[in-house]
Amino acid sequence: LTRLDADGHAIAHRALGGDPAVAGTAAFRDGVLAWASDQTITWFGDDGATRGRLATLPGERVLALATRGEHAITLVEVAGSTPLHRVRAVLARGTRAGDVTTTALAWGDVLSGTFDAAPPIAVSPSGDRIAFARDGEIVALAVASHHAVMTFAIQPSTAPAIAFFDDDHLAVSSRSALLSWIDGKDQESPPSA
Repeated sequence: LTRLDADGHAIAHRALGGDPAVAGTAAFRDGVLAWASDQTITWFGDDGATRGRLATLPGERVLALATRGEHAITLVEVAGSTPLHRVRAVLARGTRAGDVTTTALAWGDVLSGTFDAAPPIAVSPSGDRIAFARDGEIVALAVASHHAVMTFAIQPSTAPAIAFFDDDHLAVSSRSALLSWIDGKDQESPPSA
């Protein structure tokens, strides 16, 4: 983590990693979430202090992590289950004791319903929609209903990048530098898991 001043000059830094190795990071609230090879997710504040740590359950493996503001999701492989891959929320929960508030990470609900999700994954600014790859398409779901609100066909061999720029529009890019905007406003359809 590097703290910058208003002019972009580094004023402090802290290394993340060591053992176990950090597999990926994503900005989260006032810090960063780091996903490690030991299947833990650690929340570091902007001062480098550990704010929370979360381990997967037995038989689970983290495959991807995505954040947007206050919202964080993971793609988790769950051995021996159907569906094998699930998108699950990561929650930052605060508890108050007198004048002191502490925040810890906790697992939230499975958000992908009965869909077998694959990377990449994305979460909308409100946290009301998620997106992921599945069987040659990108699927965006309304979290509350698990209904597909938009789909976009992709080549199975591509490894696209996806991101919401608001709750109704999803950007999809591929290795061929193709960039597409998907408009999902008012397009709810039942899931076809």
